[in-house]
Amino acid sequence: MKCFACELPAAYDGFCEGCYGDLFAGSDDAMSVANKLTAIINEQNVELVAYERIVIELNAALAAQHDLIAKLKNELAEATHLLEQAHDRINLLEEAHNDSVERNAALAGTLAVRDQRIAELEAQLAAALATIEAAMKEVKQ
Repeated sequence: MKCFACELPAAYDGFCEGCYGDLFAGSDDAMSVANKLTAIINEQNVELVAYERIVIELNAALAAQHDLIAKLKNELAEATHLLEQAHDRINLLEEAHNDSVERNAALAGTLAVRDQRIAELEAQLAAALATIEAAMKEVKQ
């Protein structure tokens, strides 16, 4: 431990031998030690005020951090909501796509049946034409 008044190693009740002796030697010497202690206290007060300012600045920075965190949480909630909406839209698009694929498959089946029916009708028409041509040939003869 160091002397309260002069920073030398303390020997008695927080004072070095010289300062301790000055306190009890006479009023002038004791006043000198008291003045040293007053100067040290004043320095400590200046340091304390500086530390208080630092604490105030740190508290302000901490409050700003809390505000920033709250803002970021709000932005995260909004982004999460937008992401959920995007997922919902994707699901709707996938459902629409699946419905479209099913409709296309049903339409392809319908078109296949139609094409088959057209082929049958074309065959019947060809047979009818052949019959008509044969009948016309017989009529001409």
